[in-house]
Amino acid sequence: MILHQIENELGSAGPSHVIGPPGRQGATPIEQRGRVSAVRTLAARSSDGITVPIFHNDKGRNGPWVPASLNVPGTVSGPTDLNAFDGYPAGTCHTDGTPGSANTAPDWGIWGPGGAKGGASVSPNTPGSAAEFRGGWFDHWGSVGTCDCMAQREGPGYERVFCETNIANRLTLENFCMTFGGTSWGWLPAPVVYTSYDFGAAINEARQLRPKATTMKEVGLFLESTPEITKVDPGPAVTPSSPAVKVYDDVKPDTGTHF
Repeated sequence: MILHQIENELGSAGPSHVIGPPGRQGATPIEQRGRVSAVRTLAARSSDGITVPIFHNDKGRNGPWVPASLNVPGTVSGPTDLNAFDGYPAGTCHTDGTPGSANTAPDWGIWGPGGAKGGASVSPNTPGSAAEFRGGWFDHWGSVGTCDCMAQREGPGYERVFCETNIANRLTLENFCMTFGGTSWGWLPAPVVYTSYDFGAAINEARQLRPKATTMKEVGLFLESTPEITKVDPGPAVTPSSPAVKVYDDVKPDTGTHF
């Protein structure tokens, strides 16, 4: 284990999102921060033996619960060692099993707009972390079955463009939702989802590999064999000969290695 998550998608610091004492109507933002602090305290107690860095998954990149020492304007500090966020940028399939409109790979790191809603920019002194990055989407009740469509829409090409865009943006921790979703074996995973949690993932509900699994492995082997990629800064702007091409130039400052 290298990290421990204490909360998931608590996306607001407002009083309406606080679970107060019995009979209480609402609470203050200070009390909500106290709630997250209490969870941190429970996780960090010696009887649990958790000594790894602690993080929270920021829903939709809105800037709550970032490490307190960073003080990026517009963020809400929290008892965390690492900031992480989720993102689902690739679109979905329609309920009739056809793909939706195309999307563009976002810049949620060093090539992005920055600020409290820029993804990793809320915590520039900790590793950029996509705690829940789009690897598919669940199939709604009433559809004709969209998991195969999602597996194609977010297939090998998606893995290369979107996930390597994250790497170019210095996101050094990526967790895909899902790599394997599986099944609930007859129970309801959520009110909007039936038994299957296939998600169009790299490993399907029946535990068989889809083509995108091979691409994920290739990207992983590249990262494993190229340690220089773990420490990069934006390099000089590159103007390609065609406007249809976008180029990132990342440079490792210690050695001058370019990617």
